[in-house]
Amino acid sequence: MKIESRPIAAPRAGSTPERAAAGGFAVKAEAEPAAAGAAKGLSALAAPSALLALQLGEDRRARRIRAGERTLDTLDALRAEILAGRAGAGVTAELAALAAEAEEPLDEPGLEETLGLIRQRAAVELAKLEQRARRGGPKTGV
Repeated sequence: MKIESRPIAAPRAGSTPERAAAGGFAVKAEAEPAAAGAAKGLSALAAPSALLALQLGEDRRARRIRAGERTLDTLDALRAEILAGRAGAGVTAELAALAAEAEEPLDEPGLEETLGLIRQRAAVELAKLEQRARRGGPKTGV
């Protein structure tokens, strides 16, 4: 028995296209609904805005990490000054400015907790410095 496949002609304008499977069997494709075309247009617009939102989230995360690192560096500088027998007003002012910065919360609980601990330590050191300044006592010691 001999099986012959029939050639599939190119679709005419206005007709729905046919797809040929292996062996020459043709399946008539469903016409794409108009709503699907509109959805494709919306997804094309949503993709850049989703990418922008992702980038803004990453930028905010990076800013928060940099602020935490600056606070730790300032705390180290304060410690060095205290150990040297002086606590400079510049370092104290910088630490106060860093502690006062308003920050947006992140969706990462572990990172948020770590940054909270850094801010808490900065607040404790500032309170110690203020207390020493009010007493008029020496600015050495921890």
